[in-house]
Amino acid sequence: MVKGDIIRVISDYAEIDETGLEIKLTRAGEQGTSSPALVANIPIKKMKDFGR
Repeated sequence: MVKGDIIRVISDYAEIDETGLEIKLTRAGEQGTSSPALVANIPIKKMKDFGR
């Protein structure tokens, strides 16, 4: 569900390569503490031009 939402939002701004897309929810932290972390590798083919 999160992956689909991320793809939808980023696709508004860039053309992405969904075959190379990697999204992971992991634990990250220091010295015995951990909290959720979102790690994403999103290959961008090109940015969309909004006439700016």
